[in-house]
Amino acid sequence: MIISLGTMQQINAQNKYSKSQTVYSYCYAYNYDTKIFYVSSIVSAQTNRNGYIDPFPQDLANQWQNKLKKETDQFFSYEKVQMGWGWTDYDDLDNRRTDIIREYKSKGFQVIYIDDFYYFQKPKSE
Repeated sequence: MIISLGTMQQINAQNKYSKSQTVYSYCYAYNYDTKIFYVSSIVSAQTNRNGYIDPFPQDLANQWQNKLKKETDQFFSYEKVQMGWGWTDYDDLDNRRTDIIREYKSKGFQVIYIDDFYYFQKPKSE
């Protein structure tokens, strides 16, 4: 049986995109009037995970907002930021998160860590 080089490259490319991969994100929210800065723990999800929808930035934003509603009744007055799902390197994201925290501390913000924030990855509907 002979398989052409082009066919092998196509198979390898398909395998590359079909493999599950862990991606990371975190969220934060701040309010200049209250000088409070909320920051989540780093959360993870899987791309190309069998039976689940890929992580979606809007799902992350909605879940973060729901968590903030439980933390403060003034959640609507906070600027909310989600760091997307572009990071596959946990350490790089952790360093960026640390830099953001340091930046807001230097501006006089009280930092509140939300360590019990998790991302719920939705199953695909049958």
